[in-house]
Amino acid sequence: MAAASRRDFERAVDLLGTVLRGGEDASLRFNRAVMLQQLGRHADAIADYDRALSMKRDDPEAFFNRAVSREALGQPYDALEDYSKALALRPHHVPTLNNRGSILATVGKPEDALADFTNVLKLDPRDIRTLYNMGNALRQVERYEDSLLFYDRALAFNPRHVDAWNNRALSLGALYRWDEAQASIEHALQFGVTLERQMNRAYIFMAQNRTEDAVAAYNLALVLEPDNPEALHAKAGALLALGRYAEAWPLQEARWRASEGPRLPIQSSPLWLGGTDIAGHTLLLHGEQGLGDTIQFCRYARVLAARGAEIVLRVQPKLKGLLSEGLEGAVDVIGYDEPAPSTNFHIPLMSAPLACGTSVETIPSAPYLRADSARIAAWRERIGPGPLIGLTWRGDMRNAYRRKRSIALEQLAPLFGDGGRFVSLQMEVSDEEQALLTNHGIAHFGEELRDFREHAALTNVCDLVITIDTVVAHLAGALGRPTWILLPLWSDWRWMIDREDSPWLPTARLFRQTRGGDWDDVVARVKRALAGAHQT
Repeated sequence: MAAASRRDFERAVDLLGTVLRGGEDASLRFNRAVMLQQLGRHADAIADYDRALSMKRDDPEAFFNRAVSREALGQPYDALEDYSKALALRPHHVPTLNNRGSILATVGKPEDALADFTNVLKLDPRDIRTLYNMGNALRQVERYEDSLLFYDRALAFNPRHVDAWNNRALSLGALYRWDEAQASIEHALQFGVTLERQMNRAYIFMAQNRTEDAVAAYNLALVLEPDNPEALHAKAGALLALGRYAEAWPLQEARWRASEGPRLPIQSSPLWLGGTDIAGHTLLLHGEQGLGDTIQFCRYARVLAARGAEIVLRVQPKLKGLLSEGLEGAVDVIGYDEPAPSTNFHIPLMSAPLACGTSVETIPSAPYLRADSARIAAWRERIGPGPLIGLTWRGDMRNAYRRKRSIALEQLAPLFGDGGRFVSLQMEVSDEEQALLTNHGIAHFGEELRDFREHAALTNVCDLVITIDTVVAHLAGALGRPTWILLPLWSDWRWMIDREDSPWLPTARLFRQTRGGDWDDVVARVKRALAGAHQT
């Protein structure tokens, strides 16, 4: 039947083409474009819609259809322009509003998408597609409670709307309502097992620290798509959290193929992942992700140098000064902004544990960084004598995951009245945060700490660092400073599961949330630990 329909469309396209050679006609050109669209020949369809619109410039249907083809060809901004032109001619057309709203959400304009979906629901409050899209856009702007209202309205009209069940689970998870999230994703799976649903099920397990269950869910996802890079990379993270490093490191290599993973820079030398003797060879070891990752894994430079290789470490320019002066071992450090030299091999920093066969028991020891002694002396003189606690509470607030790792400064205020002397290790603070710091007599140095050599020196002056999971945690640990790290319920794999210590940072002590989003309990435990430290 489909084959017959296709042949009919092809014959219709040929026939209309013959007719149009005898003279242009807007309606016939439009009809031919529709046929071409049905055949999936979107570029040809757009050309015909262009011709039709040149003759009839106020045809909303032509603008709408051309937008659909532009979407199909991955031209979202051109499609947005056409949907807007269609709406200018036909303001209350539900499919056009819905399609434009969906693109707006896709290109990162969820607030504008909400306006379009709201207009649709004024016209048709029972439009299931729009109710679902509204839920998605609200989830995108992190209005999770509101998103649930719209998912539930969509499900009231269609209880078998599997995507609503699936995305509802994600909103519930963002609200730490894990039992309900679990029930919602399991309901979605009753309508059919897909990779996405199994991955979301695994995410919900991971977020509850049910990591073994998450691994089982990732395994089921990989039955469906054995080489899926997102599933392989996510499973690697779960295995690393469990300390099953031998299984995990090879799977970590899937990160290069994951849609939101890093991109392996083009190198002239071959990739080295172990096996080949590197003694006497030059090896380019290059950072690949965040500043904290570079600081955590740069320890491998000395490990690989000990194998007889000449090491060139290429890192973020911000870290070049610190690592050039402070990294133990004979290593040549260059910045990303410098051309890479010719080397025999190259290896990304986070592939070094695979190449070295790292287990939990054989993690290269810390400390492995040192701060400049003259800078330390200058900070000691400036800060004055007496015990000092360094403090970091916030990461990049533009990133949803980093926001969950951050804590509001005012939530740390119970720590400030116990006689301890604090100093801010944050690089940037808001006006409100500065006022709170000033009120508690906490010094903040801001721009002075942008040079990581200065940051390391001030960190070295601190007798204790209290920090969230951010670059400061890795810097303090790499310097061998006592470091208390405040972690959300679901933390990064490197902090493992249910541990208060870290094999990566021997001087670290971990304070984990016991309930999702509850920092007050964490602060209360830190306060008790500080009181105990003062007594001893």
